[in-house]
Amino acid sequence: GQKPAVRTAEREVFMMEIKQFPADVSDFYEKIDPDDIYRTQLTGLFERRLDVGGVPRAKTFYIYIPERCYHSGPTAVLIPSEGQSVAEFLEKSGWKKTADREGILLQIAEPGEDYEYIRALESMVRDRTYYNINKAYVYLAGYGTGAKLAQKLALEVPSHFAGAVCAGDYGMDEGLLKEWGDRPSDYDFLPMRDVPLPMCLFSCPETEEENTAQQRTVCYWKHANVSREKPYEQDGLTIYMAREDTNASLIEETAGAPLMLGRIKTEDLMGKSDWLWELVSRYTRTTGIANGHLRPRRTLEAWGAERRTIRVDQYLRDWVEYIPSKVKRDPDYKAPVVVCFHGGGNRNEPMMASTEWVKVAEARSFIVLFPAGSMRRMA
Repeated sequence: GQKPAVRTAEREVFMMEIKQFPADVSDFYEKIDPDDIYRTQLTGLFERRLDVGGVPRAKTFYIYIPERCYHSGPTAVLIPSEGQSVAEFLEKSGWKKTADREGILLQIAEPGEDYEYIRALESMVRDRTYYNINKAYVYLAGYGTGAKLAQKLALEVPSHFAGAVCAGDYGMDEGLLKEWGDRPSDYDFLPMRDVPLPMCLFSCPETEEENTAQQRTVCYWKHANVSREKPYEQDGLTIYMAREDTNASLIEETAGAPLMLGRIKTEDLMGKSDWLWELVSRYTRTTGIANGHLRPRRTLEAWGAERRTIRVDQYLRDWVEYIPSKVKRDPDYKAPVVVCFHGGGNRNEPMMASTEWVKVAEARSFIVLFPAGSMRRMA
């Protein structure tokens, strides 16, 4: 069954229906569109249940799947401020329109819940029962009272996200910052305080206590993100870029991460989700590597690669192709070809980004192809 996603007084303005996921997904494969086989089949606003505090299905969270959502795409985990419905937040914040245009699967917390609930929600973010997001493209945003919850989640599991936004009072207790920062990361020898995360922090502190807590939180991320001493100003933001003169960088990852600060009220960021998405989604976090290497998120055009298609039986299939500069300059050059196959939960474009075979192909002058696997049964 379905139920309204809004209170009665809001119904005329925020008319969204909350759907239930089907009990049986065994026929998903047979319903694939032959001309668009990677598009997510379910669309709309859905309700899911969470196990919290050892109680099965104790709480609810929500999934918004836009029409343009595709297998192994990006997701944003959103924590709204208390005192509003999920439908109201999706419309007023602008995230529904942003998701519709960008193909972002949204995972939305029930407003007003505690951190135990948020931690339980985060454990479900990568569940593949009804949809499949790519673990390298997971982003986090907390608004109002949700800003502290998002900040705590970023501190506890920074390697689970490729970028985070805290729009509200994000200040943390000094004892918590030290305790959680001292915890070992995926590497036993590397404390959590040394794991970078692209971070956007927006707030107008109302008391000296709030300001002090926020400043110590900023200092934490300056350290984690290997920030330069002096920032620069752009579009009303104070931006700290990562230092370049450290030994923290390897060929496979960036050194540190950007830290962006703004004196902006939470309510003034409502309707600005396009801008926030542009800020927060600039990086990916490669999976399969401890703490997840941060890398710039690039389009196919930026990579210099092209998507090709071919009809196989009745299905339109595709692959991504990179031709190195030497081959383009010298058509007679006999170039080797490398074919890179992704795993079952991935797709070709994210695989290209996570492996960065393109860099090696350009340096060693070989062609590299990234095919996309066929869709398989989900249950």
